[in-house]
Parts: sequence; structure tokens; C-alpha cells
Amino acid sequence: MDIHTTQTAEAPPAPTETVTVDIVSRWNPAETLFSAQVEASVQSIGRIKAAVTAAVEAQANLSGAYLRGAYLGGAYLSGADLRGANLRDADLRGANLRDADLRGANLRDAYLGGANLSDAYLGGANLSGAYLRGAYLQNAKIRLSDGTEVNLAAVRAVLSVGPIGSEGGTLLIYRAEHGALFAQRGCYGPAPIAGFEARVAEVHGDSLHGIEYRAAIALATAWGSAA
Repeated sequence: MDIHTTQTAEAPPAPTETVTVDIVSRWNPAETLFSAQVEASVQSIGRIKAAVTAAVEAQANLSGAYLRGAYLGGAYLSGADLRGANLRDADLRGANLRDADLRGANLRDAYLGGANLSDAYLGGANLSGAYLRGAYLQNAKIRLSDGTEVNLAAVRAVLSVGPIGSEGGTLLIYRAEHGALFAQRGCYGPAPIAGFEARVAEVHGDSLHGIEYRAAIALATAWGSAA
């Protein structure tokens, strides 16, 4: 007597539900720089991170991307092209930005604690108010106003002082790997701090703004010497 076994075909797995996440231009919100299909199960806060990660994996050009306030904590962004991107208020704690191009990016008030910025290019980046505690900046580069490129120190590389001056702006002090200090304030710099001090004397003299700038320079000098 033959025994026949009836096999029931397994139903194909249900397709994963996804949502489209667009990364748009900061200059033209109607322009999409990259679109990613992200699993719908990913919480809303993590969808931009998933889209940006996919863009980096695809070697997409994200220059000028609008990423203000985005949660990118722990994201792998090594080598990302983020020139001119708006990353203001973004959470980048623990992100890997090694070799990333951040020229002209707005990182104002961004949280960069623990981020790996080694070998990143920060020429012209706005780091006003950025939280850099624990950030690794060895070989991160800035371009001085005379076109010279310098590598930043691995730690204690950026000091932010502000609001300060007649415009209530932010004074940024960069410490290079060899210990030299460079100042950037508004359209001035980055340039050697001695030149900035001379510029302060020329423009502000002994006024209140001159006094506070000289105090900031003294603070920066002490900060740089203590590193």
C-alpha cells in the first residue's frame, strides 16, 4: 500500500511595509537629494538616520542637505559628502564622521559628544555652540583665510565664546595639532590669534567690546596652554 504525503506550499512572506523618506535641499525644499525606503517599524525619530545611512552607503551627494534637528546618534557617516548641509541642532553623539566633508556645514548647537571627526574636513563649518565634549578630532582639517590648511588637535580643539562683541556673535578659537591658536569671528578668519588681537585693537580700541574681546583672547591663551 502506497502512502502519499501531501505537502502544503508555504505562503510567501508578507512584504515588509516601508515608508519613503526624502532628504531635501536646504536651499530648495522642493529638490530631493535622496529618497530611501525605510521600514515602517522604525520609529519616526530614527527614519532620517536610516535614510542618511542609506545615502552614505550609496555614496550619494548630500551637500546642502536639510538635516536640522535630525537624530543621527551613532550613525556611520564616514566619508559622507555633507558640504554646506544644515545640521543645526542635530544630535550626532557617537556618530562616525571620519573623512566626512563638512565644508561650510552649519553645525551650530549640534550635539557632537563622542563623535569621531578624525580626518573630517571642517573648512568654513559653523561650530558656534556645538557640544564637542569627547569628540575625536585628530587630523580634522580647517582652511585658514589665507588658504592654508591645518590639522586640529585631537582633543580640546575648539573653544566657543559668545555672545560677544557689538553683534553679539560667537568667537571660535581653534587649536591646531602643533598648539597654535586661530580665531574666527564673523567674516574674520580663521587666522592666527595674534592677528585677531591686532584687529580688535584697531576696530574696538579700549571700548567695552575691546575689553571683552581681550578677555576672551586671554581665556583662549590659557585654554590652549593648559591642553
